[in-house]
Amino acid sequence: MKQNSLHTGIRFYATSVTTMVVFCLMLTATLVGCLDIPDAPDSNRRIEYANVYVVQKGISDSTTLKIHPSDPATLKVDVYPRQYKKELSFEWFRTGIFADSSDLKSVGTGDEFVIDEETAPIFIPNTLQITDQQGNSMTVKFNVIVNTPPKMDSVTTPANKDTLYGTLSTSFPFTWGATDPDLRYEDSLSYVLIIDSVSYDIGSLTQIMQSGFNEGAHTFQVLVSDSHGDSDTLPVCHFYVVDTLGGKK
Repeated sequence: MKQNSLHTGIRFYATSVTTMVVFCLMLTATLVGCLDIPDAPDSNRRIEYANVYVVQKGISDSTTLKIHPSDPATLKVDVYPRQYKKELSFEWFRTGIFADSSDLKSVGTGDEFVIDEETAPIFIPNTLQITDQQGNSMTVKFNVIVNTPPKMDSVTTPANKDTLYGTLSTSFPFTWGATDPDLRYEDSLSYVLIIDSVSYDIGSLTQIMQSGFNEGAHTFQVLVSDSHGDSDTLPVCHFYVVDTLGGKK
């Protein structure tokens, strides 16, 4: 009888202990679920993305990175996630300063790089290295285009308000021109000629002969663009054709 009571007591004690253990585990799980425990710091965190853009005259450009040499410009960088930007260091480099060279030359530090009239083209950066506090780094390569837009010459043939004499079969000369200091740096110009509202893509030509003009008022205009997409337009020129045969063939 005593032995049975002992066994019953042991079973009761074991059951009680098990119940308490289960209760403690459930309580712990509940507390852990309720507490907002932050993750451990990630010492290998890297910047997900970085983008270099240029600002000139208050206009931002993140695609062509094209600037005019006579106006100050600033290279800037956006990083993502943005909240880590203050923890990063930035260094600007220029590669290929010397012919057949891929060496990096440091030209500045900080999250901005100012380009002014005194900045030689060979010292405009084309590489940005971003480093975080753990020593992780990211390299961003880009290319800044320094371009002067072309400018149409004001002298043309025919000149504005000229009078031309001839017939429908008379070929009249049309001439024009443009200047662009970047032509010495492998830039190129192309023209569009507009006569009486009809456009002609004429490539690099600066003169043509054109016939088929009826007597009366006519117009022509020229548009020029360079290989970087900058352009200029000649104001519309008005000219008058007098039929010397009085409409007779």
